[in-house]
Amino acid sequence: MVLFIIGNGFDIGNGMRTGYKQFYHFLKNNHKNFFNSVTSLFLAEFETDRLWCEFEECLSAFTPEYFIDNKLTPQKTSEIVLDFQELLSLYFKEWIANISLPNNIDFKSFSPDSFFINFNYTDTLEKLYNVPCNKILHIHGQATEPKSQLIIGHSSKTTIDEMCESYGIVKNGNLECTVEEFNYLIATEMMLFTLRKPTEEIIKEKLTDLDFHTVSEIVVLGHSLGIVDWPYFKYIKEHLTQPIHWSFSAYSERDKEQIYTFVREFQILDYSIDSLQNLISKHSYA
Repeated sequence: MVLFIIGNGFDIGNGMRTGYKQFYHFLKNNHKNFFNSVTSLFLAEFETDRLWCEFEECLSAFTPEYFIDNKLTPQKTSEIVLDFQELLSLYFKEWIANISLPNNIDFKSFSPDSFFINFNYTDTLEKLYNVPCNKILHIHGQATEPKSQLIIGHSSKTTIDEMCESYGIVKNGNLECTVEEFNYLIATEMMLFTLRKPTEEIIKEKLTDLDFHTVSEIVVLGHSLGIVDWPYFKYIKEHLTQPIHWSFSAYSERDKEQIYTFVREFQILDYSIDSLQNLISKHSYA
């Protein structure tokens, strides 16, 4: 069995407008208040050339300064934390669900002896490649499914103790800050925890039942290999029962550098790099 791991570059390479830049403009044009919240809470410069993994990691850049500078009460900070997480998921799902499929594309099919771990929220595989639903694991949810919860987030595990240490408010084992300042740190930890991908839980829920014994090759199509998703790859590699070849698609030199970093980290010796279209052509048929 060939195991395909699908990332956002796959959708983009198939003519889908699913880039971070499009989400940026969607928020700016349709949900201005939330867009302003994102820029003020996380990014001084909300650039439009980021990758998805970079955007998600930016969600871990939240600090207590926002609460402190705006003199917000603990109750208000809690409201911000809960509202932000809910609205991010809601607007993201709204955006994805309204992305149109491309026109004039050559429809292809993958071999029936294939399985797909899809990190995207779209149904590109189902609609453009006729892949059966039972051959696809939407590991972070599917936007076209009303009951599906979309999972967006960072990988940081910063704790309240680490924040206290970094802000220098713990001396000789004692807190040296006001109750209000400590409440801001707690609110910050809440925000970081709420916006962190629960990778351990997702792995336990979605990957432990997969049979990796029959995997003969892994083909990574359009995945940026950002560190936020490394735990999934770690689990997959640890559960392979035989040495196999890994194929990676690359669009730019930046992609290749990320692949080199990834294969060094995971000690993958048997691998190759090719273009997205070449790998799709190799593993599909008209």
